[in-house]
Amino acid sequence: MSSTLFKPALLFSALFPLSQAVQAAHQAESRDTLIVSASATGIEAEKLGRAHSLISGAQLQRQQIRYVADALRQLPGLAVSRTGGPGGLTQIRVRGSEANHVLVLIDGIEASDAGQGEYDFSGLQVSNIERIEVLRGPQSAFWGSNATAGVINIVTREGVAGEPQLSLNSELGSDQTRQLGLGLNGGSERLQYNLSGSLRRSDGYNISDFGTEDDGDINRTLQAKLRLALSERLSLKFNSRYVNRDSDTDDQDFAFPATATQGRVIDTDSGAASEEWINAVALEWQGDLLRQQLQLEQSDNDRRGRSGSGDYGSDSRRQKAAYRISYDFDSDNATHTLTAGVEHEREQFENLLPSSPDQAGSRKRSLDGYVLQYQGEFAERLFLTASARQDDNDRFEDASTYSLSAAYQLANEVRLHGSLGSGVTNPTVYEQFGFFPGRYQGNPDLKPEQNRGWDLGIALPLWNSDSSLDITWFEERLEHEIITVYDSSFIGSPANSEGKSRRQGLELALQAELTRTLSARASYTNLISQQADGQLEVRRPRQSGALGLDYSTGDGRSRLFLDAVYNGSMQDSEFINATPETRVKLKHYWRLNLGADYQLNPQWQLYGRIENLLDRQYEEVFDYNVQGRTFFVGLRAQF
Repeated sequence: MSSTLFKPALLFSALFPLSQAVQAAHQAESRDTLIVSASATGIEAEKLGRAHSLISGAQLQRQQIRYVADALRQLPGLAVSRTGGPGGLTQIRVRGSEANHVLVLIDGIEASDAGQGEYDFSGLQVSNIERIEVLRGPQSAFWGSNATAGVINIVTREGVAGEPQLSLNSELGSDQTRQLGLGLNGGSERLQYNLSGSLRRSDGYNISDFGTEDDGDINRTLQAKLRLALSERLSLKFNSRYVNRDSDTDDQDFAFPATATQGRVIDTDSGAASEEWINAVALEWQGDLLRQQLQLEQSDNDRRGRSGSGDYGSDSRRQKAAYRISYDFDSDNATHTLTAGVEHEREQFENLLPSSPDQAGSRKRSLDGYVLQYQGEFAERLFLTASARQDDNDRFEDASTYSLSAAYQLANEVRLHGSLGSGVTNPTVYEQFGFFPGRYQGNPDLKPEQNRGWDLGIALPLWNSDSSLDITWFEERLEHEIITVYDSSFIGSPANSEGKSRRQGLELALQAELTRTLSARASYTNLISQQADGQLEVRRPRQSGALGLDYSTGDGRSRLFLDAVYNGSMQDSEFINATPETRVKLKHYWRLNLGADYQLNPQWQLYGRIENLLDRQYEEVFDYNVQGRTFFVGLRAQF
């Protein structure tokens, strides 16, 4: 299985003098227009051919958003599913994909659970976030497995040389919600630091229609980022993020023989505790033409829980070593960047379920990845990016992926953009090895899922330089989709689907400065997402969108905002023997948030908001209640 594609090229690139550091992440902090997750060196947004979205930290603060998942609801092409309250499993799907088809990075570090292959957004607060980058479409040619449908990169704040600055945020609200956040930023020309911590606690509400128990959540988040200049060209970076959570949950009743509540969410004394810890250290060197980076990273996800079927737990770990080198050069009226990279990744998963000793113990697997990328800029109008990657896997088939994208700036400021590429998602450890005899059996013969897609779009300027409309059409085809099949005893097992799953649609994104004090933003998605047999995929609305209005007074001291999110009707699975169908239709809904803030003085700001203003009752996931109208008030300070 082991292929040698790209290895000679990498050997040749290694002969270059030692002189590269992918310093783009540090440089990008001062520029909201730079997309670090698109390449090794970063690309300015207007030069990127891939469909993308950016959310700045300032926008997150203006909209008083508490969780990253709620910010992502407002972007085109993304669908969010949360099982109940803030502590419930929260999945993000891009362009009709599965949740594990989206690569989630925090400061460029892969954050997904190595066992389940996806990232649970329920614990990701927005505190200390500089910006959120979203790339839509296959990105595996640069990032490897799981970037099948897109990449979400959360970039946190970095330290800035100067006097120490202290930030404070405190909030109280409905359901006995209380939150406290602290941040410290500063440093010298040689050493910069950013330290932050956040504690958020809520007694919650009842996510089940059966019983009266409230389901709360406690979230503790700590982060530290350091940058040390070892010399004029050489620097050392350290990044560590720790999240500790305790969440109340309820169970779905899968009892056999059937009960009156079979398939429904019922009140139980269930709960989950989790620890997420990601760490990275990077050595970076930047010369005049060459840059290099050597990065070591590790992510740990430890989970413990209790449910009606007994206690459970797992520990998963991902370790990665990556080296990249880039070379810049010019030609007639053009600039070019060549990048080569190599990485080694190892995943380890340990099942701690005591009721299945034959499936307990540790499972390991590893891969080696080889990357080549080209970026070109011609006459300051045409911008090209091309990538190719080879992954050598030790437990399943190897994979080769590619990516091409282009943007062209017309004379009238109209921008054309398009991309073409492929992606892969490896089988998860759960899918390969099972771990739940009698309920779910693994399949060691699974093939990686393969996605091919393209998009084409146009960005149109409107009445001023701060107003634009972006229109994108996309199509994707997924092969070897991993589905779950059940035998007569209702024991599930994964298998590769025959045929191709089809995803296609239209994405609109609008930014508009209506007046000097009033701005608007809007998004709309029309999506078709079908399995190979033609059946619609669950939890993907055909139509979705968002609208936001932001008004500030002339002196900028006070602000008022209104945010509306629309989720069209969609299908979900249900397991109720009393009904002849295995699908249920979830109704469409609108959710409105209203908020305001007032600058008391240069240091202190008072703010407040009403969430679910119209007190709508709806379902994001079948039979899980959502929170009704809630109220929050808070204070921010900078010293």
